[in-house]
Amino acid sequence: MRSYFQWRMLQVLSILMILQAPLTGTRAQGTFRGVHVYYKFENDFLSFDTKGTDKYYSGGNRIGINFPGKKKPDVLHAISLNAEIYTARGISRTVDMLTIDDYPYSGISYLAYRQSRLSKDKRNLFSFGTSVGLTGSHSYGREMQTMMHKLIHYRLPLGWDSQIEMGTMLQVSSEHTHSWYTGRSIKFNTIASMEWGTIFNRVMLGAEVKIRRNGFAFNEYDLQILPSLNGKRSGLNAFLRPTLTGVVYNKMLEAQNGNLSVENGRYRKRDIQRVVAGFSLGASWYSRRMGISLVQYANSREFRAAGAHKYVAVDIIWRFGGR
Repeated sequence: MRSYFQWRMLQVLSILMILQAPLTGTRAQGTFRGVHVYYKFENDFLSFDTKGTDKYYSGGNRIGINFPGKKKPDVLHAISLNAEIYTARGISRTVDMLTIDDYPYSGISYLAYRQSRLSKDKRNLFSFGTSVGLTGSHSYGREMQTMMHKLIHYRLPLGWDSQIEMGTMLQVSSEHTHSWYTGRSIKFNTIASMEWGTIFNRVMLGAEVKIRRNGFAFNEYDLQILPSLNGKRSGLNAFLRPTLTGVVYNKMLEAQNGNLSVENGRYRKRDIQRVVAGFSLGASWYSRRMGISLVQYANSREFRAAGAHKYVAVDIIWRFGGR
């Protein structure tokens, strides 16, 4: 039954990505300029309506660099080092308090490569990526979260003795963004993406409204670049994006093996929500050499016993070279 569902999801995504926009050739457009270095910090503690606790996707740290192709400025290469931390709905819960109705403790650390290509007409953006890394105790998620909480004098997480071991992580992904309307200050895009691998198997469809007086239609926040400002020294943009994600398989929530055992029993298979709704909105300030972004994320529950979840991402970008 699962293999049939996975095959159907792949068929549907393929059809939607074909219908979204035709594939067009690419040529050098000079759109991607300079070398960018960035740092991104994600944490649910920063959410605007936070109750001061870590929950579900508790936080992440990402540091990366990207640069245009040497002979193809319409191609952007990106390499990043990433760490993600997942916890129960309350980090004060000890191992004996965790049940099937809660989120498992888990850490993921991985190296990612992504290549983005802009179409000749600048209306289509195609991205392809791969990630490889470690999970569980080898990811050092427990140590990273404990160290951070000690630095800010916040209560320490108590349930990491139950963290799950998912082995080596290997993921591949693709994304296609199509610009349907590019006005003087408003852009409207649609997005289709897929991620497949040893942990996450999911597809996503979304729409995006971008507000900015800039000819580049795509969201620079996702590309981790600073846009051309057409002579201006600084600029602002904002965006909002609703999404629907189809979850084919999530090993973190569904895998069943001895490594998932805890003192009061074993995590059994959770009642997964196969469609997860998401919404994000954010704003960015850019100068010629530096940019800062603030984005609020909100997602519906991932399994029946869970609740909705929100977190915030703060992104700082520096550009070297280019215009």
